[in-house]
Amino acid sequence: PETKIRSPGRALARRNSAPARTSPKAVTEAVVRDAPAAGYVVASFQRGMVLLQGQGKSFYRLSWGETETEAEADTGPDATEVDRRRAVPPGTYRVVSYRIMRRDGRGEEWFISVSGARLRKLTVEAGHTHELQIDPSITVRFRSPVRREALTIGVGIGGTPKGGLSIYHQGKRIPVRYRVVDSNGLQAAEGTLSYG
Repeated sequence: PETKIRSPGRALARRNSAPARTSPKAVTEAVVRDAPAAGYVVASFQRGMVLLQGQGKSFYRLSWGETETEAEADTGPDATEVDRRRAVPPGTYRVVSYRIMRRDGRGEEWFISVSGARLRKLTVEAGHTHELQIDPSITVRFRSPVRREALTIGVGIGGTPKGGLSIYHQGKRIPVRYRVVDSNGLQAAEGTLSYG
């Protein structure tokens, strides 16, 4: 049958694009003193950021270790859980995007970026610390329906079920290649996924 290659990246990006109506308030420093009017968030990953949307158009960009100074403060010999707290006003938030950063054995920077209007909810209470669990897994979705003697191959990558994911290396979004082989090991199709 005829083989057609289709990438769902553009439609996925449109569907899961996060709102960006106002500039988010940056929360980049570790909290070292109590603030009774604030609640606190600690991320499950070591380095990266989370963008929270509060009531209306309020956004908060919480950052951990994105710069060398932050990384040393959060992971150095004197680091404690208090160092990694990020203060936000009490309330209910939506996680609309997040970034998880790591370096490989050669010291080169990699990160995944995930966005979506409804990734998850987070309720923050005054005076309490809330751990935000973020799954760093990357999933690969593959579909190959046959219709009218034509095989359509769809391949997509993602993070959480409700988010669109991109992979970056050294600050640049990288192409993701795939290859499909049949039961005899012969190549049936290959391609490169496009983002957006």
